[in-house]
Amino acid sequence: MSMQKNMMLFTWFLKFGIITPRDDYIVHDYIKAQFCPEYIDAEELDEKEQLLRDTPGPVGIKYAYFVGNKVNGAMGALCAVIGTFLPVSVITLLLVLAFPTIQAIERRIEVASGIYAAALGLVAAQFYKIAPENILVISDDISLPVGKIRIKAKGSDGGQKGLRSIIEHLDTEDFPRIKVGVGEKPHPDMKLETWVLSKFTKDEQKIIFDIFGSVYDCVDLFLRGFTIDKIQNKYN
Repeated sequence: MSMQKNMMLFTWFLKFGIITPRDDYIVHDYIKAQFCPEYIDAEELDEKEQLLRDTPGPVGIKYAYFVGNKVNGAMGALCAVIGTFLPVSVITLLLVLAFPTIQAIERRIEVASGIYAAALGLVAAQFYKIAPENILVISDDISLPVGKIRIKAKGSDGGQKGLRSIIEHLDTEDFPRIKVGVGEKPHPDMKLETWVLSKFTKDEQKIIFDIFGSVYDCVDLFLRGFTIDKIQNKYN
């Protein structure tokens, strides 16, 4: 029965990945019609709608992870995400081969790759039952000056939608994170997404490159078993 659920999820989300409604609201209704109420309570799915639409990333991947997990746990989430991701992988490969020099396409592929890697990382964490305190998250932070790093053992999302999504999927705020400052928006009316995806100036690039070594050292110490308190004392 479990294998049948996994195959159903993979096949359904494979088709979903090929022909996905463009409007987020249509996607929600499409998913709801398929999986409610047999696998998911309709009210619960409706309650998650705002979060699933607001957190960064393609809506299909976010729904695939949530629905797959509800239907058949971590393995179900993995099958659903792979089913959704497969058509995108093929299309991405074709774009790279067809338009290798177009920067705009490369930029989109870069962003998409990071989003899918994060989704698969959450699936792996759940599948291998990795404790949240053993998951180290690195995120940008507009409240910190460019190049400033801050290490925390736990905490709220602080308005960062990526952290909010991780907190939602792990169902806890108790995981360590390294925040890397990217500075505040230069203009209040600038969209946040535009700011965090914009390029650093040459001076800012030098600052960021200089702190990469410190971030690497933090990760290395964490993997070698140093406590977050000790890492904080050294780098905060």
